[in-house]
Parts: sequence; C-alpha cells; structure tokens
Amino acid sequence: MSGSRDGTVILARELRLTEDGIRGTMGWIEDRVSADVYEKMKTVIEQSIRYGILKNILEGHAFSDGLEEELE
Repeated sequence: MSGSRDGTVILARELRLTEDGIRGTMGWIEDRVSADVYEKMKTVIEQSIRYGILKNILEGHAFSDGLEEELE
C-alpha cells in the first residue's frame, strides 16, 4: 500500500502478508487506520515472519504445512 492510502489492521491467530494486505487465517477483521500506522504494523509483522522462519531453519525444525510452498 502506498503512503497516501489508509491501511487495514488484521486480528487473527495466524497472519500472512499478501498483495492485498495482511491475511488472517480466521478471515478478515478490519479496522481502518492511517497509512503510517499500517506501514509500521506491516513492518513488525514482516520482521516477525522472517524471524520465525529463520529461527525454525536454525533450530532444524520442519516447515509448517503449506509454508514451504508459499516460500517457493
């Protein structure tokens, strides 16, 4: 999303970033926020996802179902 548009905050058990925003496994739960708040939350979620994947690789854990396909 560009800095000039509003974003969407997603509340869900699992989160994934998509081209349309952030997707929660329990569906979309939307609350409109300003673009700067959306970008900050997006950055935190992206970093958390990257850290989780890196941590799993370093600890030798298998990928969860479907995650491996999403990374390809």
